[in-house]
Amino acid sequence: MPVCVPKTDDTAEEMTTLDYSGYYDMTGDVSATPCKIEDLKDFSQVFLPTLYSLVFIVGFLGNGLVVCVLLRFRHKCNLTDICLLNLALADLLFVFSLPFLAHYAALSSWPWNGAMCRLMTCFYMLGFYASIGFMVVMTLDRYLLIVHSPSIAMWRTLKIGMVLIGVVWAFSLLASLPSIDRKSVV
Repeated sequence: MPVCVPKTDDTAEEMTTLDYSGYYDMTGDVSATPCKIEDLKDFSQVFLPTLYSLVFIVGFLGNGLVVCVLLRFRHKCNLTDICLLNLALADLLFVFSLPFLAHYAALSSWPWNGAMCRLMTCFYMLGFYASIGFMVVMTLDRYLLIVHSPSIAMWRTLKIGMVLIGVVWAFSLLASLPSIDRKSVV
């Protein structure tokens, strides 16, 4: 689509049309592409293992601390605490797979067998989907508690909380099965 810009030497009412039809023609220097695939691969072999390692360390320490605190003070048990505990466990599943992914990103090959590949994919995807599910449950719980406080109190029981936790884990497993089934070591 041509762009109209005002001419500098005439009045502002007169417009000129610029021709950009040859903008995407690759007749010039092709080696001047924005990024070469080799440079991107070299960068990712350093950056991704570093990032995965940092996320693993922080995630393992932070979520481990949350699990310890919630288990120590488990006498105060409500739906939010149950969701937080399960969210931390789901995050631990997720971060447990990151050292293996860091190793894979650094070497560009999977040194373990296909069962280990599927297991790490299971941990990664299950933790990913379960984390999302528990955040959704906590968000809905907070919304219902604030907006519909008197009428929702009878539904916030430990039994219903456990059912919701089971539903989130089941849906997370079902959502992660297709990606687990498609993983294989090449």
